[in-house]
Amino acid sequence: MAWEPILTKHSKTAFDFWKYKKEKQAQIGYINLDLDEIECKFSYTALSENNRPGIKGIINDFFLFVYKEKNFKSINNYNLFAPKSTDNQTKKYPDILIKDKIIAFPRMPYLLKQYIENNGYDDPIGLYYSPVYGKPTVHPGKGRFYILKWFSGKTNDNFFLLDLNGTYSNRFIKTFNEHKELDDYFPNHLLNYFLLNRNFKGTDYIMLEVFFRSNNVVDNYMNEIDEQINRMILLLNSYKLEANFDLKEYGYLPKKFPNTIATINIESSDPTSPAINEIALTALFYNKNFKDERFSFNIKNDLVV
Repeated sequence: MAWEPILTKHSKTAFDFWKYKKEKQAQIGYINLDLDEIECKFSYTALSENNRPGIKGIINDFFLFVYKEKNFKSINNYNLFAPKSTDNQTKKYPDILIKDKIIAFPRMPYLLKQYIENNGYDDPIGLYYSPVYGKPTVHPGKGRFYILKWFSGKTNDNFFLLDLNGTYSNRFIKTFNEHKELDDYFPNHLLNYFLLNRNFKGTDYIMLEVFFRSNNVVDNYMNEIDEQINRMILLLNSYKLEANFDLKEYGYLPKKFPNTIATINIESSDPTSPAINEIALTALFYNKNFKDERFSFNIKNDLVV
């Protein structure tokens, strides 16, 4: 699944390039889909239940970062990760002190906070049809989709979809033939594209992935991520974590946090389910008092009076 970005100076130029180079049947449109119709895979992950990647890998990455970096101040102090067009890119970039890996898991509780406090997301999630999986695949918006699927209670939602093969032409709410149509569809948002050439199963496709970002999110994102990471580090330094599943599988080592004053016991309703365990850890780093029938947090003060 090699890919190569196609650089353009302006968003309209990117759209027009895609429009005239794309396969005849390819379309970009707004569509309502069941969440179970959509594939969402995370990079750097171990496989979870049913051979579907969960977020265990990015949780491990975060703990490795905390162990290696003792004095976090700002995500802007770290290098931006620019992935190579290879499937074994993690072997080429073993260093954990890169932006993409640092924020991958903190972004989950951050996005959960955003979803709950704003009663949903202001930015639409993007999809493209993958000939490999035979279904729409999330990009951009994997973190938001994860929260949507596991915490919203929804079974369907609206998305932007790049349909490469015309599979969904009869299901679109609206299709877009000009950049201005798309730009006007979500006012008060910045519209960008990721234009690329990608090969699926020996066939090259010109792809245009849609990125909408609200002005408010763009202005505050990095500061809020910094705050989220600092809250997570504070929790780890204050509370020892225990669980009815193996926290070592997620990279947690209690000896790395010798000065905790209390214990949080995580009770998963199904300790054999990686999905339940992972959403419990996500919720914990959002709010240790989070209530959910799938898991619970019990806090015990370790100080003896």
